[in-house]
Amino acid sequence: MFLSKRSNGLFYLWYKDKAGKRHKVSTGCKRISDTLKFLHSFTPPSAIPKSSILLSQFVQQLPLYIGGIIRKNTLNRIYFPALDMFLQVSGDRDLGAYTIKDVEHFKLRRLETCSPVTVNISFRAIRSVFSHAVKMQLIDENPFQKSSQIKVPERLPVFLSKNEFIKLLSVVKEPELKDLYLFAVMTGLRLGEILNLQWNSIDMERRLIMLLNSEHFSTKSGKCHAIPMNDAVYEILSRRFLIRIASDYLFHRKGRQLQQSYVSHKFKKYVRQLGLNEKLHFHSLRHTFASWLVQDGVSLYEVQKLLGHSNISVTQVYAHLQPERLHSTVNRISFSL
Repeated sequence: MFLSKRSNGLFYLWYKDKAGKRHKVSTGCKRISDTLKFLHSFTPPSAIPKSSILLSQFVQQLPLYIGGIIRKNTLNRIYFPALDMFLQVSGDRDLGAYTIKDVEHFKLRRLETCSPVTVNISFRAIRSVFSHAVKMQLIDENPFQKSSQIKVPERLPVFLSKNEFIKLLSVVKEPELKDLYLFAVMTGLRLGEILNLQWNSIDMERRLIMLLNSEHFSTKSGKCHAIPMNDAVYEILSRRFLIRIASDYLFHRKGRQLQQSYVSHKFKKYVRQLGLNEKLHFHSLRHTFASWLVQDGVSLYEVQKLLGHSNISVTQVYAHLQPERLHSTVNRISFSL
């Protein structure tokens, strides 16, 4: 075994299993004294006999094994709640004792209180955990691989019309929220990305917003990319640049970083105040950004790049907004008799 230190300041432990395959786990420590304590209590998973570890025990150790792969926020928001529910439904047993019957029973029970989309999110999270257990040679097979997600009819994204968005801005009382909502609809960035933006990521001269990974934040895809500013965004940032001394963050409240729950709650409050579509939520501003572009004739390929989608199939959900372009396409092969 040996240690290495990455640019994020954390120590990582490298070890080999019985088959000679090398593995890496995050110690979660930045100081050597804390790292040594971690080493004292660490037991390589390969040293644990198969099916001798309970699911609850594996869940407790999960941050050590996949902390460098899955973001802490994602673990707390999606993975742990899903695993807790699976434990409630299926019981706490050896990892290798679960079968496809447990998986199917779990899905049916969750469908009693949750939407198919929510159940699928939990399904994918737990499936990845069991897949990791297979890689660590704790179990021979993943019971979730024998099952499949629930089929969900395609739903078109909900977005605001330009008139609705203007009305929304007119009722927003908080100046920082008005700037934030306008910034969101003009960049298509996710709420977490916006709230973690700092001034060192902004290039005012080249009019670029650099979406970077840091110790406390990583993009959804894990990749860094640049987003161009339009005139409205440049104006917002130029104005906010004058008060940047109060905080390193672009959007803050009295120097403190804004919380996602606060921003989302306020947005929903204003939506209901205006009697707009109840399905609208903050992420709808990202859909609004994409929908406006497609309606104005921007290609799906360009929208894909601006949204940072790794696959064009994700962006295809906006294809229904450009039927006029399809008319001009089919007319290329029309002829008269």
